[in-house]
Amino acid sequence: MRIFANFNKTAISPVDKVLVLYGASHVAFFNDFMKRSHKYNVKDIQGFLK
Repeated sequence: MRIFANFNKTAISPVDKVLVLYGASHVAFFNDFMKRSHKYNVKDIQGFLK
């Protein structure tokens, strides 16, 4: 929850793209918080790596 709280303190505009790298134990919680937030649109990295 602290990671998500710190992320929310960062100034991000609607056109910004942010890559967040965390270990497997943290990413599950972070993804859950991000998907429940209406502020962010979570996308899979594979679409950007092609």
